[in-house]
This record gives sequence, C-alpha cells and structure tokens, in this order.
Amino acid sequence: MPQALGRAELGYAMAHGRVILHRQEEITQKNQKTLSRDSVMTGSSKLTTLNLLSRILELEFGELYLQHYGLFTDSKATNLEPAAELLDAQHRFAARLVELLGKTNSGADILVVGDTLLSLARELAGADHSILWIGSEKLLDAGEDAPTSFRHVAEDFVAYAPAASADVLIHEGSIRYLDQMAILSKSRDVLGESGRLILFGEFLHDDSQIEYSALPNFSSFDQLSRRLGFVPLENLDLSASAMKTLERVRPLIDIHGKKLVEEGVCDQVDLADMELEFEKMQGEYASGRRGFRLLSLQRDLSSANEWANAQFGDIQSFEPREVARAFRRKF
Repeated sequence: MPQALGRAELGYAMAHGRVILHRQEEITQKNQKTLSRDSVMTGSSKLTTLNLLSRILELEFGELYLQHYGLFTDSKATNLEPAAELLDAQHRFAARLVELLGKTNSGADILVVGDTLLSLARELAGADHSILWIGSEKLLDAGEDAPTSFRHVAEDFVAYAPAASADVLIHEGSIRYLDQMAILSKSRDVLGESGRLILFGEFLHDDSQIEYSALPNFSSFDQLSRRLGFVPLENLDLSASAMKTLERVRPLIDIHGKKLVEEGVCDQVDLADMELEFEKMQGEYASGRRGFRLLSLQRDLSSANEWANAQFGDIQSFEPREVARAFRRKF
C-alpha cells in the first residue's frame, strides 16, 4: 500500500472489485448512495468515504452500475470502445460469481454480504434462491417491491447473529489484514459445519519489500482459512484482469474529473491524489506485489484440526493483563 499522504491519506480497497477511495477525514456527500460502508468488511459501524470512482463510472455510463474489476478474455481483438469493454468485462465477472454457485439447491439459504452485491442479491432472489443480504439499509428503495425470497438481515457482518446456518456465503471485497481473523471466524460460524464461502479481493502476493500494506498476505490468509476448517475448491488469480481494469478506468478520471470538481464532490487535490494512488496500484500489480483473487472455500470438518472451532479474537479484544499472564506462563 502507498505511504501516508498526510491528513488526506488515501488507500484503496476492492469492494465487489470496485475501487473504493478511503480518506482519513470526513467528506460531506450530497448523494448518500455514493457513500460506501466499511462495516461489512471491518465490523466498523460508521460510514466511510466518498466513492469517487462510483461517481466517475456513473458519469461515464449514465447510471450507477456495479463497480467491480472486470474479467477480461485472453483475446486481444475487440471492436468495443475501452469504456464499453470495461463494462462488458464487469458483467462477465458478475456472471462468474453466479457460475460459482453451481447447482445450488433452490431452497438453500445464500447469505450475500456487501453494498455492492445488492444487485446480485436481487438477481439471485429473482431466480428463486433464498437470499439474505447484509448491507446498508439506505440503499433499499422503500417504494421498490423486493422478491419474497429476498431479506435484508443486518448492516454489519461481524455483528450479525444468524438464526440458522447459511449454505453459501458470498463476501465482497478486499479485507484488511487486521480484519481477516474476524471475517473468517464469522464466516465459519455463519456456515456451521458445512457450506461454501465465495470471497474475492486484493492480497499481497509478494511481501519481500519492507513497506507497510493494509492488505493481507495471501499465503497467511490461506493458512488461516485452513486452520479454521476451510478447504479450497477454487483459487483464481485474476490479477491480469485487475490490471486491465485499472488501465480502462484511469483515463475516465481525466475525462470526468472536472465535472466532479464542479459538483463539489472533490477538489483538484483529491484528483491528484487519486492519480498517484492509481499509479502506485498499477506499479504493484506490474511488479507482482499486489494480486486479485477469486476464491471458493468449503467448510470441511473431516479435514479440520484442533483450531477449527477455537474462538479467536483480535489484539484489541484482549486486556493487557491477560496477555501478560499468558506471556509469563509461556516463558
């Protein structure tokens, strides 16, 4: 991840593959629907920053589509304009998520986590799947009739207390390395003794550089998931498609940046910071430091170890005295 940029420090995460611009200061937003929630990924209950990229793509395509990394084909020949090619690739990625569900029983409970997966959740509900959605209630249109098989059950994934186990869990976006324990532990509890977790996002592929990153190391994430009783079914490295997505999105910042400034959504400093961040991301993808993966994991207690059902907590959940006692007993 990039070095700190002072008071307006920026960082990027991929939520439903979309690029979310995180700022460490409050930004006033007129249109609440372009705000994103970090809660589904981190357990935080507060609204985070303005999603500039969502607004840029809204200006480009005329409406707010799902903002995610695209899945590009190997074919170099295309008759589409770059923006149209991006949209086509984004639809292909969403279709791949549906494909991963396979022959899921129509009566199975599918838990979909994330604001950017709302459209997917509704699509699945329309196909007679039983859908439980976790995300911001503000995104639900009070005047829109939702399918009877669609239910909004919570806003915060980590705090969610399920009444029964889900059969499939689809989780959006990159998680920070500090949150991977909480996310995987909650996924384990939600899925019970069986069930599948479909998760996608960015990871560190190469941590040989002595440089801070908020992204989890993929090797460590894989080991942690196995320790919690998950076995991999599919592990797709889509880094090449992520790189191509960034190539298609970056020019749109120049095309629509002036409009964003005129609307008061951001200023020139924000746009300059975004350009620098994009350059950093592209450099990390090109060097192999950063990667984008789509994972399908299965809960399988037959292969589990002694840690599979252990209750874990992050460092903030322990009192210093508890740590001191454990340290003394150990040494």
